[in-house]
Amino acid sequence: MTTGSLPPTPTCFTYEPPTDPDLQQGDILAKTVGIQEILEKVHPYYKNDSYTNFIVLTQSCDLVRRDDGPPKSRYITLAAVRPLHIVIERELEKYQSPIAKKAMVCKEGVREKLEFFVQQLLNNNSSEFFYLHPEPQLGFSEPSCAFLRLSVSIKSSEHYETCYASRILSLDQMFQAKLGWLVGSMYSRVGTEDWVPNEATKEKFEEMIKDILEGHCDFVDGKKLKLAEKSPPPDLETKTKNEIRDYINAKKVPQKREELLDAVDQVVKELGKVQTPDESRQLRQRLSIHPKFREFTR
Repeated sequence: MTTGSLPPTPTCFTYEPPTDPDLQQGDILAKTVGIQEILEKVHPYYKNDSYTNFIVLTQSCDLVRRDDGPPKSRYITLAAVRPLHIVIERELEKYQSPIAKKAMVCKEGVREKLEFFVQQLLNNNSSEFFYLHPEPQLGFSEPSCAFLRLSVSIKSSEHYETCYASRILSLDQMFQAKLGWLVGSMYSRVGTEDWVPNEATKEKFEEMIKDILEGHCDFVDGKKLKLAEKSPPPDLETKTKNEIRDYINAKKVPQKREELLDAVDQVVKELGKVQTPDESRQLRQRLSIHPKFREFTR
């Protein structure tokens, strides 16, 4: 951006052009050489490539420079910004066994719970993360989240100018307030605009959530997955994601009637009432045609 020129207007409703003469809460900083040099001194771990940007958590009123001197706050608190996929993958792992993780699948039964998690995330109603939509024209190209618990404080007297020079985006005032509430600087709930209905239709928003989830996993029948978990392929580590998915989907789930017949058969065998395969087969046949059994296993 040349001197005196105005930055492009952001396309996402959560942002505004970074034109304020001072740093503000919610300013997104690029990981410039200057920022990396600061991190080298105060917290080298944050130089990790997965920490793509930083967001200012300090309240805006404490960041105003007084008579061209230092601001009121002696420190600037920055939270790490990381790609959205890290948040999604960590949430998925809560519901995945080793075989499900390798196949990048989840049982169908948790789809609704995961969709709700993503909805809360995108609408910034999560207590741990702050979703940041991409703005490629302003140098912020990947869907990301601020990890509010991953913060570091740096001296404003030494590093203010570096942070200011690294700023690429500012949050809209309402979203600044929401961020402030999330980090504990406000004591009443801040209502910010959600994606629906002004920025996207309900159907479009649901499609966004679906795309995010299906970009990280597929959903499979829970019973089939359970069978595959009980008897994974012996060469699991060498199989590809698609091969494991095929293995899971090929599992045959017993019908309720068959499951009950298996259970009865097992109990009768344990009691010593059935001695031979022939007797077992006859018991199953008689049970399966019994009117009451058929009625309760429809």
